[in-house]
Amino acid sequence: MPTKPVILSLLVAIAIVVASMWLLRPPSASATAEPQPVLDVDAASIVSFETRAEGENARRIERSLAGWQLIDQDGPPWAVQDGRARAAARILADLKGRPVGDEDLPPVASTLTITDARGRTMSLGLREPVVGGRRVVDRVDAEGGVQQFAIDEPLYEAFVLTGLAAWRDEGLLGALPGRPARLELARGDSRLELARVDGRWSLRAPVSSRASEQGVDALLQAIARLRVERFDEPPPPAVQAATQVTITVEADRIEPMGDDSEPVRTTERLTLTLHGPADTGGRLTLVGVARERRYRSAGAATEFLGATFVAIDLEPLQQVTLEARGYVAATAIEGDATLVTRLELNDRVYARTDGGWAEGDEVLPADRAAALDAFSTLLTTTAMTGVELTDAPQPAGRASRPVKIEASAIGGEALTPPGGLTLRIVEAPGGASGVLLIGDGVTREYTDAASTAIGRAVLVLSEPVAPAG
Repeated sequence: MPTKPVILSLLVAIAIVVASMWLLRPPSASATAEPQPVLDVDAASIVSFETRAEGENARRIERSLAGWQLIDQDGPPWAVQDGRARAAARILADLKGRPVGDEDLPPVASTLTITDARGRTMSLGLREPVVGGRRVVDRVDAEGGVQQFAIDEPLYEAFVLTGLAAWRDEGLLGALPGRPARLELARGDSRLELARVDGRWSLRAPVSSRASEQGVDALLQAIARLRVERFDEPPPPAVQAATQVTITVEADRIEPMGDDSEPVRTTERLTLTLHGPADTGGRLTLVGVARERRYRSAGAATEFLGATFVAIDLEPLQQVTLEARGYVAATAIEGDATLVTRLELNDRVYARTDGGWAEGDEVLPADRAAALDAFSTLLTTTAMTGVELTDAPQPAGRASRPVKIEASAIGGEALTPPGGLTLRIVEAPGGASGVLLIGDGVTREYTDAASTAIGRAVLVLSEPVAPAG
């Protein structure tokens, strides 16, 4: 019997048996298992994400009362885009994967740790991509047990491809939580200092005076519009200009405790230092960003939270003045003219009554009462045309005698600043004239004809009473 057909028949039989065994083998668990939740967590309960790669510092994004922020050992805490943080929390809560059996897997590239509001921590080992682009994660349970899952791409896109640092808010004030309460601009020896007191802004330096709410709001809006175009820039050379500009913004925060303890009160400080150009065209400026925290308790030290350098277009700041005089309140008195119910002009005292203005028991004639109403409007409503940061002006011209002014409200509350105001009429050599209102560390100037006429009427109303007889 020929051997060749026998061998061929035997080979065909073996092939049929092998094919049958392959076709009839039970399916593997990983091939048939339905996708299952990888993490037992709700998106709303996640309070932090932390990533750590081999040889790198950990980076953490955590949720606070002020919103989501990045905590990075290489720089200051920084607000992150809220939409990105919430989307990442949703990806983790909805994450499903197919269990992976024992097979040759690439190494773990980084570890992602999630913490929820109950204090539970869950870890995922993020492995390098395997052949075919599959992503495999290691779920590590509380006892240290590990289970691998094959997952979809979005998790890696959020936590690996972009990285947590890319979530940072581009707004420069993203490095400061809370509402600004104090603001300081320093350039060489000059300094502008503003502070919010009882909801109102005041000028603290170089003089103490009421501040222009509109001016301060415009400055804060300009700072808020500054956008970071490049994060994590290299530091500038050690030698810096003598007239370096710094902007310091402070915010007060109150964080309630979970029990009956007193809330924690802190002051957060953000210091921006303007260095040289950050690009060859000169459009961008290198800005140093440093953040500090001080607990408002006796003996508490200031805690340094980190610093970094960023590249910023300062164009919004060019739209506002950085001179202190630009932040002086435009009017000498805050409020409405009807608040003024008592005026002292040198030794003359006038009071508003039901019958109109009166001096003592004598009701004033209509023209003199109208002059006092006009002067009340000048004090409270008429905007100055110029200002000098001094209460000892040296007018270029002949000045009238001074008129000391005290204004009070109906309850006796003083409306004028401590020390009152002083009015003077100035006659310039060229024939022009104007009114100076001096006090509160500044001299306000009014050059329009109506204000000058009111000032002249005040001079008349302040004249000493002629002796009787």
